[in-house]
Amino acid sequence: MTTQENLFKPSLHSQFTKETSGQYYDFWFHTWGHGQDKQKVDQVFIGLPADENCKCLKLLPSSGEPAITSTLQGILVFSEYERFLKDLEDMLNGTADHFPTGVRSDPSSWDSWNEMERMEWRDYTFWDEDGSEIVDEEYARLRALAPDEPEVGKSLLLYFILAKRLLQSKATFLHSAPGSGLYFCSDGVYRFKPPMQTDRWQYELTKKDVMLFDPGRELPTPEGHWVYTPIRIIQSASPRENQLDWARKLARPKLRWFMRPMSLKEFLLAATLQESHPNPGLLRAFYRDFGPNARAAYVACVHPLDYWLYIREVEGKITIFSSDQLRSTFYSGAGLGYDNTVTCSVFLVTAGSRRSQCRTGFVSRYMYELVSTQYSSDRGRIIDMFFMFHQDATTHASAGYLFEDFMHQILEKGACLEMRIMSGTETGKGKNVIFRP
Repeated sequence: MTTQENLFKPSLHSQFTKETSGQYYDFWFHTWGHGQDKQKVDQVFIGLPADENCKCLKLLPSSGEPAITSTLQGILVFSEYERFLKDLEDMLNGTADHFPTGVRSDPSSWDSWNEMERMEWRDYTFWDEDGSEIVDEEYARLRALAPDEPEVGKSLLLYFILAKRLLQSKATFLHSAPGSGLYFCSDGVYRFKPPMQTDRWQYELTKKDVMLFDPGRELPTPEGHWVYTPIRIIQSASPRENQLDWARKLARPKLRWFMRPMSLKEFLLAATLQESHPNPGLLRAFYRDFGPNARAAYVACVHPLDYWLYIREVEGKITIFSSDQLRSTFYSGAGLGYDNTVTCSVFLVTAGSRRSQCRTGFVSRYMYELVSTQYSSDRGRIIDMFFMFHQDATTHASAGYLFEDFMHQILEKGACLEMRIMSGTETGKGKNVIFRP
């Protein structure tokens, strides 16, 4: 038992109710180290022959919260999870004052859509990080080892961190449902109400404690007095304003670490582990046109008719997608509330050149054409959309694509948009935009 666990004993607080059965108890029992198959669980990673970065964390069956919609026997561990966990542990252990801010060494296959380099915008070709073709059906034997309907994997990232911390015998709080939380420690699993101003147990928390927070529609911000305690809060969230405002208002430092979306290889690998058995060919087309939205893809790509209906639904809703909704979606993510089918497929937010930065852009050429065609007859909207993209460094690529396409309609050979650093000037920021035919 660690020193910190001696300081905080949930059994001494009336708000904490110990659980002795159920999914969370079973999960704690076998990951903390009390299960009969401790040796099996301790060997958590299983390397897969076709890609050493694709591994599975074996767990006993569990369901429900957090972020699990069916029986779970294991978590597909992406390299992104391990990379974040290492950075997080370095920070929590005091070996690093902040998340690494160095230039990314792991560009994803989506970066080229949102940078004006490496790939022609009009080219539909995708490749994986290592330049290889995607996985084949040999992964089908692992069907029992993956959760249902993974999306980008934000919630499962927290679940992975929780499992790893329990395997290391580290007490951890989990807050993923309104009105209650869970505390995993050496004594077991405790359910409790989030700390309020009058609850004295909150004053026992220190900066060595960790709370994993998984926000959702019913729980956009941490409940209670969490934010007034020194506890470390690890939140895995979409770029939605209502899920991030609470952190922006804190006086203490807050650190951001942007995830990259699933690569095509990971996208197809996770699909082989789904009970719905989506069609690989349709999945490739979905990934190309609608992005790595796995939750939607694994439903829409089971049958060609389902995919056709999904396309018609998106195209139909784009026609009534106003420029104000587009702007809201682009700037804050708040527009995601309009319609998940459309807005999750219009823009993609992924890690920028540094993990503390992001870049945003159209998720694909197909979606770009749907939106630009919708506004092509309205010169004012096109100009407004161009300046909306051009004023933010993270979206310059989308501004360039828009400019080049419409200049091709004016000039026979088209034109390109360049940013040049000016010399011998004291005006502005030292940069100038030039149009080069």
